[in-house]
Amino acid sequence: MKLSRSFPLVAGAFSLALFVAACSGAGNDEADATSMSSVLVVESSSTTTTVAPAVTTTEVLFERDPVNVEISSGPVAGVLDGDLVSFLAVPFAAPPVDARRWQPPVPPEPWTDPYLADTPGLACPQNEGITNTFLVTPEPTEDCLTLDIVAPADADSLPVMVWIHGGGFATGSAHQPLFDGSNLARRGVVTVAINYRLGALGFLVTDQLTTGDGPIGNWGIQDQVLALQWVRDNIAEFGGDPTNVTIYGESAGGFSVCTHLALPVSAGLFHQAIIQSGAGCDGPVTLQEATGAGTSFVNITPCAQEEDQLACLRALPVDALLEAALDFDISSLVLDGFWFTESAMTKAVAGTLASVPIITGSNLDEMTLFTLGVEEPTDEELPDLIAEPLPDFADVGAILALYANQPNNLVALQTFLTDVTFSCPAKRFADAASAAGPVWQYHLTHRSTDEPFGLGATHGAELVYVFGNPTGIVGLAEEFNDDDAALAEVIMASWVEFATNGDPGPDWPAHSPFAPMVRRLEPQPEIVDTVREGRCSALEAAGAFSLQ
Repeated sequence: MKLSRSFPLVAGAFSLALFVAACSGAGNDEADATSMSSVLVVESSSTTTTVAPAVTTTEVLFERDPVNVEISSGPVAGVLDGDLVSFLAVPFAAPPVDARRWQPPVPPEPWTDPYLADTPGLACPQNEGITNTFLVTPEPTEDCLTLDIVAPADADSLPVMVWIHGGGFATGSAHQPLFDGSNLARRGVVTVAINYRLGALGFLVTDQLTTGDGPIGNWGIQDQVLALQWVRDNIAEFGGDPTNVTIYGESAGGFSVCTHLALPVSAGLFHQAIIQSGAGCDGPVTLQEATGAGTSFVNITPCAQEEDQLACLRALPVDALLEAALDFDISSLVLDGFWFTESAMTKAVAGTLASVPIITGSNLDEMTLFTLGVEEPTDEELPDLIAEPLPDFADVGAILALYANQPNNLVALQTFLTDVTFSCPAKRFADAASAAGPVWQYHLTHRSTDEPFGLGATHGAELVYVFGNPTGIVGLAEEFNDDDAALAEVIMASWVEFATNGDPGPDWPAHSPFAPMVRRLEPQPEIVDTVREGRCSALEAAGAFSLQ
């Protein structure tokens, strides 16, 4: 993901492309070709055809007590476990391999034998991220366009919640254990979590790729659109209501939600939106910028001197692409002028944003994750670091003075970067979007006493409460303490209420710039009219943001 501002503090240690909802595992996608939950590929001299995956015997199907569902591509066998039924790694698209690399996704070829959806899914190809030491991520495969469904066993026209994972558009997976939707499903919703292509495989733009007449780049977002269309067409078979779908995501997933708010093709595929640490719903690059970046990327691959670079790239092993990505990151949303023409923030300011109920917010200590290993700046260094992400017209002296009361320069820098990258842009978007439809704003301020990393309410800290899965993060206790359990109850109840009724409930009033309302997410939440000690208004006055 690319924001509208950059932070080149410490190369490698500080990267906005590394998000807490993402880590990667090492592996070879070819080794996964026989996975029961993978769609296999049969190649001929001229075509690539998808066929149904192999399934085990009927005896095993009944032994696992599955629920059998007929979807648009064929029969699927899920697994009944108490009061819930789950369907894991169900393909929603044909494998994006070979000639299908950097092409819009298409539905999978139909199958006739039951697809046994009982095996945890794999991740899309990715390099290791900063958080792989404390988030469990599946092994990768290029044949990764699958989704998970968890529903109450007796589901009947229940609200649907579709999760879009984060990871800077470069890492992460829908199939990470942290994102198991069981706790939400027990509250009366059908949950879906979707994979999408990442990094260069998901966002590369080159001169050759701009010659078609369809959408350019944003391949990973196109995957998400196809997944949402799959939900529209199939979720009723799982007990979900296709006319009441909420999309929710964190970090790059939050930016994805922002993007769907702006995409005409996504209109009508969802009815509520939750943006977790998605900042200000702005910052896609231009087609020219994306093409330039793509050219730089291709130039460090073995295909640099090939006459038909695209054919060469499509024939390269995945590992070669990942190796190039270590030196040149490709993970930007692009305004292609055809499919994606304006950001959600641009539309909100212009008064053209669709009327969709929205929850948006951020966390108290977002940037502590991204400054891991960064030494405390000196008094001489701090002004330059503060100035780095600001527009040329910003009053750096006035902005620096806003952080003079912080305990040290590192905390001052972290607080400033949280303000200008996440919290204040989220407020600016909430202000603008509230003219189109109801918006609810939150700020997670709870710092768990069981958090072992010393990062506080950092980027992604809310995830464990949204899903109620402390075991999804390595190092956390297997069970919540009382305060954490209370906060998980607050957040899950609010998210499900919002997904059900388009309103998080009477204890959380809607926000407007004329009557600011922010819910501080704590074990005992409260409504306040300002956060970040009022710095967002002061930063605005000092020119910290673009003139949009």
